[in-house]
Amino acid sequence: MTASALALVDRYRCPEAFVNFRLQDALSDDPGFFRFGSGITCYGRSSRTRARRPNFSVYDVSNDAKPQGSELLLPFDPTEIIDNLRQERYMSADSRIRRLAKEAYYALRPWLPDRIKRSVQRAHARDWR
Repeated sequence: MTASALALVDRYRCPEAFVNFRLQDALSDDPGFFRFGSGITCYGRSSRTRARRPNFSVYDVSNDAKPQGSELLLPFDPTEIIDNLRQERYMSADSRIRRLAKEAYYALRPWLPDRIKRSVQRAHARDWR
């Protein structure tokens, strides 16, 4: 069993029979966004095309996953993708202006009136699904 598969079994108590996979190719040095199927956007390294921003034209790697015998060859490391999600590493993909705005907001937040905080929260949640 690979280290990636072992992490999934240990962390999520997934039966070992369901995690029979290995990496298809070497992973890229730089992380990015890609899809795995129609509704799953991932952030991390893969051996395929990645985008800097999570939009609708992000490459779908699900067609690149191939069975080989009893194994599934994946173009990404599922453990890395799950860890990136759990630790919110994808947040570093924000633009520089957005990061600066967030830092300014949180620095001033203790002194802002509640109505302004609510307005900012509503504006931020407007694009959230």
